[in-house]
Amino acid sequence: MSTKPRTWAVQLSSEHPGYQRVELKRRHPQSPDYEVVVVPTDALLALWSRDTGYFLPPVDQWTEEKRNGIRNFLDPADPGFAEMPVVSVHTRTVAEWSWLPPFRRILELPVVAFTNGRHRARYLAAAGAQHLPVEVTQRSALKLKALCGL
Repeated sequence: MSTKPRTWAVQLSSEHPGYQRVELKRRHPQSPDYEVVVVPTDALLALWSRDTGYFLPPVDQWTEEKRNGIRNFLDPADPGFAEMPVVSVHTRTVAEWSWLPPFRRILELPVVAFTNGRHRARYLAAAGAQHLPVEVTQRSALKLKALCGL
């Protein structure tokens, strides 16, 4: 007997080709160490953009093959469900320089990093998703909620 996994619906733009909604399942459904947080997509991208080594370019800069591959992977007509992105929250230390004293300030910026699903997140944002479910460790969940205004 198979049971359908619990899924979270993500609404896309009415102009998205082929489908306007996808369902994402958890990657770690049995783990008590992870929870799902539904975050505003723009807040997630803003925090992720600070991870300069792994932030992806806009979807319209991807190859057509890459765009079509992600679109087909997320297609609800596929018999399985795609997994939601898995993220963590870290702090990035940066130096800010000024001509006025103090000449250098050290800033600690919160950063979202992806364990899995960064291409899905970037694609879904471009496809019009206003909110996105992400799986995050219990330890990072409160921080992510606070950073995203939840």
